[in-house]
Amino acid sequence: MNNEVLLPAVLGITFGLLLVAVAAYRSANDPRDGARRRAAAAALLLYAVLAVPFFARGGMTLLWLLWLLVLLVVVVLTFVAASLSARRDVALTAGQRMVSAAVGIALAALLLISAAQTISLLTRVDPRTLVVVLAVVTGLVAALQGLAAAGRLGSTAIWLLLFPIVVSLALGFFLGGFGEVVSPIVPVDGPSVMVIVGLACALFVIAWADPGLGALSRPFAGQRRSVTVILVAALGVVVLIGLGQLMFLGGSVLAPSMQFFVVPSNLDIVPALIAVVLTVLSMVFAALVTIPLAGVGSLADKGRAAKWVLAATVIAALLALADPGAERIIIAASLIGAAYLGAHLSASRTDRGLWAGVAAAAVGTALLAVLGQLEFGVVSILVLAAVAAVAAVVARADEGSEVTASA
Repeated sequence: MNNEVLLPAVLGITFGLLLVAVAAYRSANDPRDGARRRAAAAALLLYAVLAVPFFARGGMTLLWLLWLLVLLVVVVLTFVAASLSARRDVALTAGQRMVSAAVGIALAALLLISAAQTISLLTRVDPRTLVVVLAVVTGLVAALQGLAAAGRLGSTAIWLLLFPIVVSLALGFFLGGFGEVVSPIVPVDGPSVMVIVGLACALFVIAWADPGLGALSRPFAGQRRSVTVILVAALGVVVLIGLGQLMFLGGSVLAPSMQFFVVPSNLDIVPALIAVVLTVLSMVFAALVTIPLAGVGSLADKGRAAKWVLAATVIAALLALADPGAERIIIAASLIGAAYLGAHLSASRTDRGLWAGVAAAAVGTALLAVLGQLEFGVVSILVLAAVAAVAAVVARADEGSEVTASA
């Protein structure tokens, strides 16, 4: 990046984070239902952000529209999972709250990594610096405002996403065309089927234990109109941006590739545009990071929410700075989520099944690492199912023994 555009870039990031604070504190009242619905849609888009790189790695074209539909189904499944979880007994055990918090921390770390890498691509700023700055801002906002901040910032993020939608469609129509989408210029093989299946299973399980998505979706559980609005908003953003990118990139989205870096490498031409883009990106990513952090705070006992959020922020930042890889973090988080899922479905009043599942998750993660299979595929899916089964079986057995003892 040229030195003459470094100042607009820094100003854009700074202004965006200042607006985050303003948006979080813009009202002393709780967010209205409309804002909450938009925030729930933003919580869904969080999963789209995590999933898109795995689709783009193999390449997406209109011919591979099935893969885009699978991505959308994954997003839908995450909301369904969170809604089903929210409709179950709200009172979680101490162990379930701790495990759900661990999943929220993993999600926050993944989003910090994604945000730092995306903004660094446009600015050449050290991603570690960006991780620290974003963690400090989002951690403080979530600690001080809790779910209210997640609601306000999530709502703001949905409105701000109109900007990338318009830009993507404009680039697509003026510099590309729908004809190239039908007949791609750059042929690609498309993502692996097992990678997508493994990703879908992992995200579904994570969503069940996601404290942010669960807290934001709970008020709308069973409300068909609200659920429909939330799903349409989230899926609409993904489809419109996806179609715009397909048209602009010659019918295929493949990253990394020369075509993919056309826009980032030429933003230096218009320094003012860099400031605008980075302001929007900073606010959107800050909103997404705030959602799981605020969700962690919602799990804490009264008076301890801020401490939980700050601790979660520190751990998420350290994990993001270490950056072992998004795929590995997702798999590890999904195994922990599988323990939560198995124990939660058994409706056990104790945590024995949960901790048995967590132990199985630790063993499974170590086994996958030793076998070199810490990636999406058949083996990771089988381990995921095994962890959930262990948690459910032990929890049911423990529940049965308590019933027998009480009789």
